[in-house]
Amino acid sequence: MRAMLYVLVLGLVLAFPALGQEEATQAQPEIAEHGLFVKLVPDEHLIEVEDNIRLSEPCSGEFRFTLNKNLEIGLFAGEGRQLVEYTIEPYEGEGTGETEETETVHVICADLPDNCQAFRIEYGGEIYDPIDPSTALGRVRGDYTSGIISEDGVYLSSETGWYADTEHSMARYNVCVRLPLGWVDVTQGTLEARESYPEYEQTFWQSEGIPSDGCVLVANQYQVRSRTIDGVECSTYFYEDDEELSNQFLDKLEEYLPAYQELFGPLPYPRFDIV
Repeated sequence: MRAMLYVLVLGLVLAFPALGQEEATQAQPEIAEHGLFVKLVPDEHLIEVEDNIRLSEPCSGEFRFTLNKNLEIGLFAGEGRQLVEYTIEPYEGEGTGETEETETVHVICADLPDNCQAFRIEYGGEIYDPIDPSTALGRVRGDYTSGIISEDGVYLSSETGWYADTEHSMARYNVCVRLPLGWVDVTQGTLEARESYPEYEQTFWQSEGIPSDGCVLVANQYQVRSRTIDGVECSTYFYEDDEELSNQFLDKLEEYLPAYQELFGPLPYPRFDIV
């Protein structure tokens, strides 16, 4: 009897790794890079996006990702502008792994052509989740929104679902943002250009080469002040009424940043922003 049990247990132990390997080979690739062209219309709560996506490896057939429910896809094309068919399913705990997103996003199930490693989607819609003021004492918990575009400011995070996302993606984000005159945006990466035109502002942010599990985009009518501290470009993005605080924050950074870099090593990014 013991010999039979040993053989049975050994068979199960050998079988489970094989099952795990089979699942691993069937897992879809992750999103490796985004090329995002974003237009924000704050007074109408609207966003328009063109996202040029590159996958970690070629994919054939089904590819699933999450996107905000309020964003309607206008174009979905593979390499060579071949149109991609897709269906929409409810979000049921997969995707980016954030349970709070269940009511914010749904799942796009795309049927990619054979050996597809890059595709483009164009979409847009309203993102406006009114801010829920904190009821906690002090600053233990801040005010909350899953994402908002309004005349009072823009806050978009990975939880918003404003770009295509998969559960385990560690991606690079290259972002071009178009804003109303007088508005300033900030996101991750290196600011390559900030340009003003007669009818809009436009910025270009280049990936720093370090993959990230999400991308945050913030915009408002900020006043920006910058100072190079210990080899790092440090900036404050404050409202005009609070601009006098910029020097106080930058002065404190001159105390803390060198101390932390000495303690933990160099900051792995060329920028440090206070927004």
